[in-house]
Order: sequence, then structure tokens, then C-alpha cells
Amino acid sequence: MILFSVAFGLMFQAQAQLPPRSHDEYCKVIESIVDPPKTDGGLAVSGTNIYAAWTCGSHVLFTGSHDGGKTFANTMLLSTPNTNPKIVNDNVTISATGNNVAIMWDSNKTGIINPTIRTSSDGGNTFGNIVTLNSTSGGVNK
Repeated sequence: MILFSVAFGLMFQAQAQLPPRSHDEYCKVIESIVDPPKTDGGLAVSGTNIYAAWTCGSHVLFTGSHDGGKTFANTMLLSTPNTNPKIVNDNVTISATGNNVAIMWDSNKTGIINPTIRTSSDGGNTFGNIVTLNSTSGGVNK
């Protein structure tokens, strides 16, 4: 599995998009922090679009290709920047149709584990706000 990540200091960028780095740089940074790094994730393919989402530590990351995998966009941080070891983001799933991408993961940020979703309608170039489904009251937290 290809692994990308960034140092925790980079997680506090104002934008969700991480600064451009090579895939090797992301690997070296995460390997220096976590040994071995915990990852899970998935792929979604729609036409020549290939989308990947995964966790590294407790961060949810994303990248996409619009040319059948020849090139990939810069890695983006989809979860909230996190340095609290008690907050866990895990069990990432991804689905896509055309330029619509939906990514879901479990998060205990609210104190209990709830499904969390982010969606894109432009092929993963941008994502909407994080939506947390509140399983205890049936509501949605944004």
C-alpha cells in the first residue's frame, strides 16, 4: 500500500490541502513519527478517475487521479488536524460516481464513535464541511 502523511506541525495549515510534497517525503515523515504507522483505506474508480482515501495515525487523507493513475493530485487532509492521541479516525470507506466522491470514517471526536462524512462534487478538488452523524440522537452535527 502506498503511504502518505505529514508531520503534526503541518496539520495546522489554514487550508485542508497539504503543502505540495513528494510521496517519499510523506512516507519518511510518518515513519519518523509512528513505528509502524497504522493505516487503512480504500480506492474508488469511476471512468478514468481513481480516488484514494486512507488513515495514517489518526488523520484521514485523500488523493485523486483524473488520468487513469498516471498522475495524482497533492495529498489532502480531510479530517480535522489532530494531535490528541485520544481522538481516533478509523475505518475509512470511499465511493465515487463521476466527479462525485464521498468519504466516510468513524471518529470519536465527540466522545463517542460516530460516522463522519465529507463529500466532493468536483472530483476531489475541494470538499464540503465535515458532517458527523450523531448516532445517539439521530441528528447531524456540522
